[in-house]
Amino acid sequence: MRHRTTFVLLFLFVAGLAALWWVDRAKVPTREQQQELVNRLLPEIIDTPLEEIQRIAVVPSDPKQRGIVAARREGGRWQILEPIDAAADPNLVETLVRNLKDLRKSTDSGTIHGDPAPYGLDRPRATLSLFGRDPAAPIASLDLGKTSQDRMYVRPGGVTGIEVVDARLLGLVDQPVIAWRDRALFRVPSFRVASLAIQEAAPPRQVELIRRAEQKWQMTAPIETPADSDKVEGLVAELAALHVADGPEGFVADDVKDLAPYGLVDPWMTLTLTPFQGHGNPQVVKLGKEVPGRADHRYALHSDQNDVMSVSVKTLREAYPGPTALRSQKVTDLVSARVNRIRIDSTDRVFDLARAGDRWQLLRPSNEVADSASVQTLLAKLDELKTSEFLEPAAVSDARLDPPSFRVRVWQAEPGAAPPAPTASDAEPPGTPRVDLRFGRHDAVKKTVYGQVAGDPTVLALPDAILQALPRNEFAFRDLSVVTLDPASIERLTIEREETTVTVRAPGSGRAGLKWRMVEPTDAPADEQAVTTAVLALANLRAASWEGSKVGDGRAYGLDAPKMRVRWTLHSNAPPRAGSAPTPTPPPAALPPRTLRLGKVKPGTNTVYANIEGEPGVFSVNPSVVVQLGAELHDRTVMSFPAAEAQRVILRWPARTLALRRRASLGRASDWEPEPGYDPSGFNIARFGAFVSQLSDVKTPLFLQYCGAFPARYGLESPRLVLEVWTTRAAEAKVLRIGTGPGESQAVATSATGLDGAAFVISTPEPWSLFLTAPRRLDDLPADPFAPPVARP
Repeated sequence: MRHRTTFVLLFLFVAGLAALWWVDRAKVPTREQQQELVNRLLPEIIDTPLEEIQRIAVVPSDPKQRGIVAARREGGRWQILEPIDAAADPNLVETLVRNLKDLRKSTDSGTIHGDPAPYGLDRPRATLSLFGRDPAAPIASLDLGKTSQDRMYVRPGGVTGIEVVDARLLGLVDQPVIAWRDRALFRVPSFRVASLAIQEAAPPRQVELIRRAEQKWQMTAPIETPADSDKVEGLVAELAALHVADGPEGFVADDVKDLAPYGLVDPWMTLTLTPFQGHGNPQVVKLGKEVPGRADHRYALHSDQNDVMSVSVKTLREAYPGPTALRSQKVTDLVSARVNRIRIDSTDRVFDLARAGDRWQLLRPSNEVADSASVQTLLAKLDELKTSEFLEPAAVSDARLDPPSFRVRVWQAEPGAAPPAPTASDAEPPGTPRVDLRFGRHDAVKKTVYGQVAGDPTVLALPDAILQALPRNEFAFRDLSVVTLDPASIERLTIEREETTVTVRAPGSGRAGLKWRMVEPTDAPADEQAVTTAVLALANLRAASWEGSKVGDGRAYGLDAPKMRVRWTLHSNAPPRAGSAPTPTPPPAALPPRTLRLGKVKPGTNTVYANIEGEPGVFSVNPSVVVQLGAELHDRTVMSFPAAEAQRVILRWPARTLALRRRASLGRASDWEPEPGYDPSGFNIARFGAFVSQLSDVKTPLFLQYCGAFPARYGLESPRLVLEVWTTRAAEAKVLRIGTGPGESQAVATSATGLDGAAFVISTPEPWSLFLTAPRRLDDLPADPFAPPVARP
């Protein structure tokens, strides 16, 4: 029994689904839909798509009156066929069709039966019909009767009942044909315009602009150059707003056979707006002669019509004073990642560059790897290049653009296209260059260089900063890498300055983490940070620019007596330099040291001439490289101890000695006190704790010497202060001897106890300056401290 009930329920469920499917397939209306159909006046067109209604006709009953017939054109536009052949206002016609689809009966009046004469439907004043593809068989029709205030009596075709509808929804049918006419010259929204063309008769020229990605506009004629997108958008908006002027009088003549009197055979201007694909055909409007007696008015004609109109061109003149006004100040439009070839013609040579994978190759004047950074700088400056003025050639005296100082051409690959293989050849690269720009006279006073785009006579006033990226000598775009090696492969580094020579060595095999050590002129710890910075600068040495192909005797560059020589030696198992051919690992003797020479400063710059000894090329390096290689390599810490572990300090001046010790108790004014037997009078003990803190970490900015006897000028033979510091961990005192002061807030010092050793400079700000000179005792004061000093013989 249970199984039978289950089968019955399952059968009913499936039957219900089938019924719903049939109702949907058969388009059986629901109750709500049925009520809606009852209220609609023309239910037969409810489901008819708007675009399938191809024709609308208003036919008067009086044969003496002329009706109105309008038909849909390609692209969604409408055309009046009767009583004239002219473009119809698509907005008005489409609104009328929508109103007919939505037209509802008046529920208050209900359907009227009986004599139609009182309602003007015994002989309707007109019949309104809608047609589909078949112009002979209307989809729906409506007889139009009397109108009373905002009500109209109508009768759908094929029925006898009379209905009352809102007369405002059918207002267009009572309008004369002039009201149906299209007053707009263009029927395309500005945001759907893909391109714009302007053809002018005087002077004869063709201007073409296309909309690219991201709403950017590009001028393609008379030259290809970036356009000012804001100005082009403004012009397109003005064109989209152009309309017939002066009301009905603006429709000057219909069915014109001879366009010459209106200047429309050879028009003053022809405007073409092309929508994006799928949004209609190009729309063309011709503008002819000026309308007599109407300032800024011209005759106009749609290219697919034969009726002449009058339009105001005042705002058009303002939006388009000429093609130059639409140009962007930006001269080029490049996508650097897609640039694959650059050719620069200078007055004496050609520079040819080609992209080779992820790097650039210099093909001419020499075939070698190019400096990618210099190429990218050129491309960036070209992409940012803007003109301050567009000048007529006659306005520039001696622009020197024929021949130019430089001609720069840039080729750019299409998206997805494989770049051609670079070959060093005099032949032109294939394809049309994306940039073809000439540079002429440089006006240094105005900081301007005159330029010109190929095919355009307009002279551009360009910022002369672009010249910095153009070739200045034969070495332009040459790879600026001078030394390229693994920093860990450097075993020894020697730096010779005017008076000192320093050598540091990486212990072991030079693996990362091992400490460098100074080995000449003395054995001492090296400043790890300074050595690492110098090694990195050397291992990745780049020229600021190449200066000459032959060093000669080096005198012209100050390399005959260099300011600095940097010599480095590699480990015997170091890899070859980047770019050199692989060779079997040579024995240690086969790896001679290489030497970098640094000469004088290049005139007019802050760079320094340099050369690798034994190689012919001369280059310049940035001052930062000189600073890094000339830094102090000795460990700059000259005294160091934990400040909290300092227990005893002795200060020895030439005529006085004071010993202090740290107190065992806390809470006193100072942690330090004089030892018994020492007179602390005149001594500022309150500042001594801060002095010990500074003393615990003393670093020098410069070693004056690393070894040897102290010159008398250092004042270290009879120092003005000797400091001795005992700590809890050290068995011996740390000593610092202070000599003369080479400058304000500086002094010469040494940690040596004898008359030779290392001498260095230390800073002596407060509280150092408080203790460099022995404090005066009270009994040292003169009887009259205000008396003038007595001159010594």
